[in-house]
Amino acid sequence: MKKYLKILHFSNHDPVLTDARYKLDNTTKSDLIRKMIFLKAISKLTHLGITSKLSNQYEERIILLNKISLILILIASFYTVLFFSIQEILLGCIAFITTTGLYISFVLNAFQRFTASKIGLTLTTNAAVLFFSSTLGKEASVQVYLFAILSVPLVVFEPKQKYLRTFFLILPVLSFIALELTDYALFFHTQLHPIYNKLVYYSLNFYTFITLVLTIRFFYITSHDNEKNLISSNQELEKINTDLQQAYKTLDMLFLVFLKRLKRVRASLDKLV
Repeated sequence: MKKYLKILHFSNHDPVLTDARYKLDNTTKSDLIRKMIFLKAISKLTHLGITSKLSNQYEERIILLNKISLILILIASFYTVLFFSIQEILLGCIAFITTTGLYISFVLNAFQRFTASKIGLTLTTNAAVLFFSSTLGKEASVQVYLFAILSVPLVVFEPKQKYLRTFFLILPVLSFIALELTDYALFFHTQLHPIYNKLVYYSLNFYTFITLVLTIRFFYITSHDNEKNLISSNQELEKINTDLQQAYKTLDMLFLVFLKRLKRVRASLDKLV
């Protein structure tokens, strides 16, 4: 930064420094443009399927679903590359199938198939965690992510989808019980190098943390929006109440005027009689 300010200060007196400032400005602009393109692309992906017809709360659900899907796709892709690179072909194929399933679930949002996308995401994730928990064994701690999955149905499924929400809340618990009862022997067992076990362990812990943070953020945004809507509704009710009171006063005044005129008409009729 100091170097940049120095170039700006002396550039008017030295053509070499003027050229250096020009190059630095172009570099800064290029970096800024790249960052803007990257952020724009991320925003497009996280808002996939969002239309103006959706409510704010449902829109937040879809954005959260897209974010979780993207992170899962990245992690599944990482495992695909990892397993193929260490010659674990079967594990690599399963990871690739998982990545494909997650990608299909993500793309469904672009066609407004939100429920199918939610079901695909939760089923694919649960099946993958169940398989890799059994295959890599208890020491890899893949099963820990089953508890992070519990938070996903609570936020991606709407309250009216209570049966789907209940089913996908129970599914991770049943999967964990099945793993414990079978001593993680539902499928074949593969012993990875301790370094690769650590990679699996830390990456899943990272995703568990991200999932919980996104879930908590969703609940915060939802409660904040509900609070704002409640305040707005109260303000509208107060305004309506004020308008009604003013209307009642206006009606009272009109009624009094009408009574006075009626008395005058009656008095005129009495004189005529």
